[in-house]
Amino acid sequence: MKSNLIKLLAIASLFLSVARCVAAQGGPPLPSTLGKTEGTGWIMVYIRGEHGSIVPASALPQMTLTSSDNSPVTQTPRMVGNGWAFSGLATGVTYDLEVKVDGYQPAHELVSVPAMDFGSASVTIFLKPLDEQLTLHPPTGAFVLAPRAQKEVEKGLRDMRSGKIPSAQKHFLNAIHMAPGNPYVNYVTGMSYLLTKQLPLAQPYLEESVSVDPNQVPSLLALGTLRFDEGNYPGAIDVLNKAVQLDPASWKSQWILSGSYLHQHAYKQAQEHAEKALAIGKEAASRVELILGEALAGLGERRGAIAAFEVFLTDYPTDPSAPKIRGWVENLRKIPQK
Repeated sequence: MKSNLIKLLAIASLFLSVARCVAAQGGPPLPSTLGKTEGTGWIMVYIRGEHGSIVPASALPQMTLTSSDNSPVTQTPRMVGNGWAFSGLATGVTYDLEVKVDGYQPAHELVSVPAMDFGSASVTIFLKPLDEQLTLHPPTGAFVLAPRAQKEVEKGLRDMRSGKIPSAQKHFLNAIHMAPGNPYVNYVTGMSYLLTKQLPLAQPYLEESVSVDPNQVPSLLALGTLRFDEGNYPGAIDVLNKAVQLDPASWKSQWILSGSYLHQHAYKQAQEHAEKALAIGKEAASRVELILGEALAGLGERRGAIAAFEVFLTDYPTDPSAPKIRGWVENLRKIPQK
C-alpha cells in the first residue's frame, strides 16, 4: 500500500510539474488531438507483463486512443520514464485505450480525463502473452504440411503475434481448406477464436484437433479451457485429466482442472490440482491461491482457506473480487474453532 501511495504521489508530481512548465511558457495551451476545443489533458500509460514485469520499449507497443464519441486521437504517445504520455487531450472525456505488443494479446482499457485544466489520468495495462505453443513446429509423419499450407500458417502466426487476429484467422482458414484434417492447423485456428472469446467458432476446430491427435497437450488444454468457459465442467475435466496424464508439469492444465473440479463441488480434487499448479507454476500460478482457498473452505479447513485467501489478497489487492474475498475471510474468522 505504501509503495502504491508513493507511486501515485510521484505521478501527481510529474503532471503538476508539466502543467506549471506549460503555464510558465505562456502562449496557447497544447492543441487538442481530437480536433475539438483546445485541450490540456494528459494520460500516462504504463505497460506491464502479466505478472508485473516491465515490457521494454524495444517491444514497440502500438497504442491508440478513441474518445467516447468514437473520434480517434491522431497522436503517437511519447515515452516519459518507463511510461508513455498522451498530451493535449480534451478534458472531461472518457477514452478507449487499445494496446498492442508483439507476442501479447491486445488489451483495452477505458480511461477518463478529469474535466479540469491539465486534468490527468494514469493507467497500467497488464498484457497476457499469446499461447506459448503458437509457434510453428511443422508437423511430421502423417501430419506433415504442404508448403503452401505451411506458408499460410506462418503468415497467420505472424499476424497473431502482432495482434492482427482477423487477418490471422483468414490465413488459418486458407490453410484449413488445404489441410482440413491436420491437427495443428485446426489447433491454431481454434486458438485464434478462443483468444477472442468466440467460443462457438473455436469449438469445432479444437474438437477436430483433439479427435485426430488426442496426445497433444496444447490442444487438450485449449479444448478444456473452452469447455470451462462454456460451463461444461465435466467435459473440461475429461480432456484436462488426459492433459495432466500426458504432462503432469503443465501447471495451466492443473489450474483449469482444479477450477473445473471446484465448480463440481469436488473440493478434494480441486485442492489436489490447485496445489500441484502452485508447486509447478510458482509465482506465475499465484492466482490459483483463490481456487485453493475456496476448495479448502469447502472441505472445512478454515485456517488453510484463510491463509490462501490472504496470499491472494496480498498479491492482488485491487482485484475486482477482493472486497468479496475479504468478506469471506472475515466470515471464516467468526466461525468458532473446533
